Amino acid sequence: MTADWISSIRRIGTRLWHIVSKTTRDERPVDSLMRDVEISEIWIDSDGHLCARLADASLALTHIHRASASGVRWDDRIRAVCSPIPRDWSYVDWFVQIVKDARSEYGIELRLSDSANWRDISSDSRAAIIAARLQLPPYEPQRVDDRTMAGYVGDDRLRHEARALFNRKQWEAVIAKLEALQYPQFMDAADRRRLEIARKRSRPT
Repeated sequence: MTADWISSIRRIGTRLWHIVSKTTRDERPVDSLMRDVEISEIWIDSDGHLCARLADASLALTHIHRASASGVRWDDRIRAVCSPIPRDWSYVDWFVQIVKDARSEYGIELRLSDSANWRDISSDSRAAIIAARLQLPPYEPQRVDDRTMAGYVGDDRLRHEARALFNRKQWEAVIAKLEALQYPQFMDAADRRRLEIARKRSRPT
C-alpha cells in the first residue's frame, strides 16, 4: 500500500470521525454533555479568597484561568479553585464565576454536595451561594464553525508550511501538506494554484 493511499485513508477516516462526532453531540441533550463534579469543601481563606475543593481529589483544574480574564485560578498547593480577593464582586458572584469557568474550560458541572464542609462563610453568604447555584441556567456550549475548526486541527499551519515549501521548490512536500488538509474547502486561490503547480512539476518528464 503506497504512502499516498495510506494518507488518503487516514484523511477520510478523520473526516468521518468529525461528522459522526458532531452529529452525536448535536443529537444529545446539552445536560448529558456535562460531567457532574461535587464540591466537598468551600471556604474563605485568611486573605479573603473564596476557595472550593472538589470531591474528586484526582481532578486538577490547572487551566481554569484560561476560561476568562476573571482571575479565577487553581491553587495546586491546597488542591482547590480560588477566586481573587473580592472588590466590586460579592462572594456569590465569584462562586458563580467559578462554576462558569469550570463549564467553559473543562465541560464539568460543579455542584454543591449536601455534605459539603463550609468554613468561615456567614450563614447569609452560604444561603445566597446555594440559591445562586440552584438558579444558574443550564450550560449552553457555543458551536464551533468549520472555519474555526480548521484552525484547531492544524490546517492553517499546514497551509503556511506548504507556502514555505513551495518557495523552496519541494513539490512533493507541498502536495503532501495540502492534501493532508482536513478542511480543503478553505484553501484560497493561491493555495490551489500552488497545489496545481506542484502536481505538474512533480511529474516525471
